[in-house]
Amino acid sequence: MMTTLAEAQRDLANFGNVLARVRGEIISGNHVDLSGLPERTEALCREIESLPHHEGQMLMPLLTTFVRDYDALAERLTAQHQRDSAAPRHR
Repeated sequence: MMTTLAEAQRDLANFGNVLARVRGEIISGNHVDLSGLPERTEALCREIESLPHHEGQMLMPLLTTFVRDYDALAERLTAQHQRDSAAPRHR
């Protein structure tokens, strides 16, 4: 089944919301389970790639925001990891 532009827009926006919530949890100092995130990202990319070129081009503003959100999440995860690694370990 071929994805429609509206479906891809909805899925991209929904995934962006997931990334924002996860980033918020990390900012709050909570640990999060990111299992499935790479697979979901790959599925979303395949969905977008299945669109006709001109429709895929219409997603560029959403894709730009998505990449920015993904990068922000990666930065927060890196900072959390560095903070956790630097914390003294109690025995």
